[in-house]
Amino acid sequence: MQLSYNLVKRFRYSIAAQQLISIMGRDHQKFHNKQRFNKNKGNFDQNHDKSWQTDKRLLECDVGITKYISDIEGFHGIIKARFSDFHVNEIDLNGKEATLTNFSVPQLSDFEVPTDNTVNIQEFIDEEKVKEIQDLIDSEDYHKSILIEVTDFDKDRRSALHQALRKRYGKQTSNNTISTGTDRKFIQIKKFAKGDQDVRGWKWPHEYTYFVLYKENLDTMQAVSLLAKNLKIKSSLLSFAGTKDKRAKTTQWVCARKVEPSKICQASCRIKVGGKVKVGNFKFEKQALKLGELSGNRFQIALRSVKGEEHLMNESLKCIQESGFINYYGMQRFGNCITVPTFDVGKALLRSDFKEAVDLILKEREGEPPFMAKMRACWKESRDAKKALKIINDQHSTYVEAKLLSSLVKYNNNGSYNYLQALQTLPKNMLMLYTHAYQSLIFNQVVSKRRELGLNVLEGDLVFRDANIPVEQEAVIIEETADDDNDNANETTEPEVSKFKEMVRPLTKEDVESGKYSIFDIVLVLPGHDITYPSNSIGDYYTELMHKDSLCSEKLKSKHKIFSLCGAYRKAFVKPQQFSWKFMKYVDQNDDLILSDYSRMMKDPEIESKPDGQNTALILDFTLPQSCYATMLLRELLKSDTSTANQMLLQKESTSTNESDSLKRKIEDEEAVKDEPELKKVATEVETT
Repeated sequence: MQLSYNLVKRFRYSIAAQQLISIMGRDHQKFHNKQRFNKNKGNFDQNHDKSWQTDKRLLECDVGITKYISDIEGFHGIIKARFSDFHVNEIDLNGKEATLTNFSVPQLSDFEVPTDNTVNIQEFIDEEKVKEIQDLIDSEDYHKSILIEVTDFDKDRRSALHQALRKRYGKQTSNNTISTGTDRKFIQIKKFAKGDQDVRGWKWPHEYTYFVLYKENLDTMQAVSLLAKNLKIKSSLLSFAGTKDKRAKTTQWVCARKVEPSKICQASCRIKVGGKVKVGNFKFEKQALKLGELSGNRFQIALRSVKGEEHLMNESLKCIQESGFINYYGMQRFGNCITVPTFDVGKALLRSDFKEAVDLILKEREGEPPFMAKMRACWKESRDAKKALKIINDQHSTYVEAKLLSSLVKYNNNGSYNYLQALQTLPKNMLMLYTHAYQSLIFNQVVSKRRELGLNVLEGDLVFRDANIPVEQEAVIIEETADDDNDNANETTEPEVSKFKEMVRPLTKEDVESGKYSIFDIVLVLPGHDITYPSNSIGDYYTELMHKDSLCSEKLKSKHKIFSLCGAYRKAFVKPQQFSWKFMKYVDQNDDLILSDYSRMMKDPEIESKPDGQNTALILDFTLPQSCYATMLLRELLKSDTSTANQMLLQKESTSTNESDSLKRKIEDEEAVKDEPELKKVATEVETT
């Protein structure tokens, strides 16, 4: 099935809207925590005041995650006790897994094309010009150049001439298109001086440099932002197919246009904040890597402190393998802040209540350091943006709150703020994550309602018209967002109308009775103004939920494109593929249980179960389509809340009494926390470049 350019483009922006969720959604305590681990002494500063921190966080029930596929009893296990318990490898559209296997930097000599004197370039230039080029090559003059006028050539003809010159003369010359002040264009030919990369120009086989990015304890956006910063380019010039978890060891493809592999390696080596970043497996392609160009992800996950009867746990695992799980949006989609969830800001934006949206972003909340609490209190009491802004010093000027307050100062007309204009100065993906969080909340609530109606297809359920849509294109179809090309702060043009309505159809009574469809064919809706809703009670439930929020489908169409939602489709239930598992005994709570790509590169030995181990871990290995959350599979397996708050409680209950174990765990977490302010700053700076 061929996808239209607009559908693919809209999907790409939808993914971009999620890139800040792992940064924006975390507790602000992580952004501002200045506690440092004293590496010389080997312990933490016990005098640091942490009284402002909080354990109050969103739970699954707060975001509509309330049901399970099966009623099989779960068992005890801890998710991500360490970030090294969670490994993710991206799978491309051809089904190939991204794996880091070498660090070697490619050499041009590996790609050299021998000169071919039989290549005919006289269809572009005359014999006299050919002789001039040969004389230049035979000379020792590296400063002289020959110009071939190509003003009347179109782009394809200019490209053809470049290719002919490269085939004819190989690395003996460097050729570049130049323009003059009179709008005339020339191809400039110089003799290539060995080692002179700038003169030589781009000589690799294709213009896009692909490389495998391996990262630990950083999300994709953070890693890419740090690479871009060290390369001194915008992060938008580094593209990737999808975002990967922060607290994990992940491997994925990234691509850059005409960036030397050696520079990418050097940039990765200069990353000093956050977790580990390694690059390798370089290759060159004709086309850029785009968001959504993946078929899924492979997950290798270790659940620690597993407790239960093994035969019952195996029964639960077989149930997952056969019956799957509810395809909820995971907690990562919503962040952790319970006082001001991202979806509440989204509701205000969709209602065009821009004052309320601003107030929510600046609202007081638990778990923040004193200066942030003081700033929020100042805004609440005085509504003086300038006064509140002064409380946030220059060190924190890149924070969202600081940017918003600064814009309020700018768009202040004698005490009357233009809240809309102030909001529109924020990065678009920040604004989009708020509205998409609301969509995700509604989806979760609706899929819970659909589960109450049973696990058989019903008349009125939606399915894709094209039953053969591949998994990798399905996600491209089901995700959407308004395009933000050339979207100026004051622009109020009508949003582009989607083409999604005809992609699905409701099941008829005959369809249901035919037995051709299962619950894994059902799609549900992310609400929007141009989408087909189920023609049964589930469709009515959408109306009911949005009505409670003073919204309806029609109100999701805004004259401000960034706040318009066309709608999207998402599978309601999903089954994992290549699902396998094993139990493992281990001794120390800090033992690595899964060998990473990097560890294999370092020739680390395979990890074996230890017969004398007092602790049991469950090692899972499976693949999921893109946009599916592995934590929701784990939730179904354990019958346990996967929220940060609950997992922290489980971890606390199961923490080893061994003091060195707990200290090492604390060090690992705190080292990640202490770099959060710098990482947030990097991400925000890049987005506003």
